[in-house]
Amino acid sequence: EEKDDEELFEFKITKDFSKETAGTAFIQIIIAALVLGGLLYLYVQNANIAHEAKMIAVESAPLLERGDVDSLNVAIESYNEILELDDDNIFAVSGLAYANALLVAEHGVESAKVDAEKYIQLAVADDIQKADRYAAEVLFAYANGDFAKAEQIALEVAKRGGINEKVYWALGITLIAQNKMRVGRENIRKAHDLKGNSPHFSTWLGDCYDYDNDRYNASLYWNKANAANSNYVS
Repeated sequence: EEKDDEELFEFKITKDFSKETAGTAFIQIIIAALVLGGLLYLYVQNANIAHEAKMIAVESAPLLERGDVDSLNVAIESYNEILELDDDNIFAVSGLAYANALLVAEHGVESAKVDAEKYIQLAVADDIQKADRYAAEVLFAYANGDFAKAEQIALEVAKRGGINEKVYWALGITLIAQNKMRVGRENIRKAHDLKGNSPHFSTWLGDCYDYDNDRYNASLYWNKANAANSNYVS
């Protein structure tokens, strides 16, 4: 009889332990499912944010090409919208650097200097290797009259194999500011050949021909600038 009681007791222990093991496993499964669900939610959310930011950046690029003050200000608003979604987005940071630097260098908007310098410094600190960042650096140095620095930045980009119309143009106007007209015009021509619908490239190229008393080509490129964006020319 004592043996039967002992066997019954052992059976009860085994039975209770099995229930506990099954219960623990079930809880672990629930926790794992919740964790995986949370990770999946974060992944989807981040993917959606990245997609939205990319779409805004794509829509903003033509505004930079148009080059007039109103278009640049709209682009700046769009890039700031991206930063609200992703506060270190490389397209937004470099885009803001370039847009503000272009306002300063090409349109003389002094109020844009603070943001131009701010986003250039952020782009440099984050080592953002985008053409907008390098062009912004060249333009900002040009606007500040530091032509040697502007040339150095552009030439370093070229040595690394960088080919971009914005950098060519920024270097071109820097050279022209130093009365290096021929080589300056060649760089602006390279910019125009890569992106012929940017009115500031055409305008500057027309100005170069006008300087050489080539009225035909001056008029040709000024008309191209007007056709690309009459708001820029006006």
